[in-house]
Amino acid sequence: MFASIKKSCIFVLGLSKEVLSPINLLVISFSVINYVVRVRVHARCVDAHFFYIPHPQICLVASTGSATKVFRSQSLSKRLTIRKFVRRKTTNMIELGIKGRQEEIVTEELTASHIGSGTVRVFATPMMIALMERTSRLSVKPYLEEGQETVGTKVNVSHVSSTPVGLKVWCESEVVEIDRRRIVFKVAAYDEKGLIGEGTHERFVIDVAKFQAKTEEKLR
Repeated sequence: MFASIKKSCIFVLGLSKEVLSPINLLVISFSVINYVVRVRVHARCVDAHFFYIPHPQICLVASTGSATKVFRSQSLSKRLTIRKFVRRKTTNMIELGIKGRQEEIVTEELTASHIGSGTVRVFATPMMIALMERTSRLSVKPYLEEGQETVGTKVNVSHVSSTPVGLKVWCESEVVEIDRRRIVFKVAAYDEKGLIGEGTHERFVIDVAKFQAKTEEKLR
């Protein structure tokens, strides 16, 4: 119903003269959400703050860091603050369907016998998983804010075919699920003869400085 910021503003301003009913509150909620989402896209906001009078008039302030819109009435009786409503580019910019691809040549250093995961000279499963993680991480890195990174939290893959030293291997990834800071990738690895591994991989968006500091607390 509300397809633009202008329409949302006009509607909320109009309701400022009306007695609030449950249905009015419901419609106002959708109007505010519409406004914030639209501003989020254009302003890459950090925090969102809402101020309102519950009855009989409304005073609403929607502040998104770099953009503020004020809907005024005579006084202000209550403040509601929603912190970090649209915090990161993760929710702004990362979308379903983002794909990645990385490749490498299987060398002795990548074999099971070399890294100790086995005794044969084939592409090691841990190295295939590392390739899957790297592909997923690099595919979404351009969409993160400065100071952010993703860390792997879950891997569920099968290694279905062995690869000898000298062949090229590559991984293809695709974002298939986004839940706030949690990102799920579909991953598949191939060599020059076909599929060698597939499954899913989950990563979590973190603030590097905070993450590192929290981790190093274990040393104290």
